[in-house]
Amino acid sequence: AAENTNTAYQSPAFQGRLKVERERIKRELFGDAVEHYYPDSGNPVPVQGKLGADERIYVVVSSSMPVQAIRNYAASIAKYGDPRIMMVLRGFVGGVGKIQPTIDLVGRVLQRESACNHVADVECEILPVPFGVDPLLFRRYGIDRVPAVVYASGIKTEDASLSEGDTKNASISEYWIAYGDAKLEYLIDQIQRDSGSESLLKLVAR
Repeated sequence: AAENTNTAYQSPAFQGRLKVERERIKRELFGDAVEHYYPDSGNPVPVQGKLGADERIYVVVSSSMPVQAIRNYAASIAKYGDPRIMMVLRGFVGGVGKIQPTIDLVGRVLQRESACNHVADVECEILPVPFGVDPLLFRRYGIDRVPAVVYASGIKTEDASLSEGDTKNASISEYWIAYGDAKLEYLIDQIQRDSGSESLLKLVAR
């Protein structure tokens, strides 16, 4: 089932539909602010993070969680400002055949001010947080409950456009997982103590 979902997600047809929806929402709902909050749509602005190129932090969430709880994690990820820290859903809200419910959820989560009205105020600020749907990551790391934070190091991929949860596409050296409905900063600190990671120590110090 995970492979079928990932195959559907990676298919040109689905990615094409997703791209069209993403661009429509960014332009229609966020107006001119899109150029600032989505630098890839204009001139890319390099983002320097504390994590190395072979490191990742996956903040694993679910649509069954309270939206405010997911928003809190998104706000913390935005504060770190590291492109290698991303939020991940196991699957699409309502099933793989539906795009809009997932896009709506992502929109509510990444909107900095929950009270901002897109119709009356097109300048609603959007958090620059990477957000993905990847059931293969859940399976690879044995995620059995959410929220969860995964720190992986020594990642090597064959194709950067494919899932890092696919064992045929990516290899990893080590990983650690922290579970619990706690602040992201606390969970990362817990993993840092267990792993001894210098990169995470820099994040904690920040």
